[in-house]
This record gives sequence, C-alpha cells and structure tokens, in this order.
Amino acid sequence: MATAADVVAAARSALEGRHTPSSVIAGLGNRVSATAARLAPRRVALAAAGRALGA
Repeated sequence: MATAADVVAAARSALEGRHTPSSVIAGLGNRVSATAARLAPRRVALAAAGRALGA
C-alpha cells in the first residue's frame, strides 16, 4: 500500500510533467490491481472487489 507521501510525490511528478495525465495511480500494487480490474470480465472484477471490501 502506498503511503500518503508516495501518493503526493506521484501526483506532483505527474503535474510537473509537460502532459498531465487524466489519472495517476501510485504504487505498483495499485497499478496492477487497476489494470487487472480493467482487463478482467466484469463478473470476475465485481466478485474480487466484493471479497476485497468484505461485502
């Protein structure tokens, strides 16, 4: 899990660049999770999110 300082550093780095991205994902684990959720079928992504959130 990324610390608050890591998140701020990633956001500042993105904002200081020439082209500002529409979103910034801080940390390798968060990036992998976001990519997996985007590529997985919706049913699988929802089940994984439900398990992760304890729902």
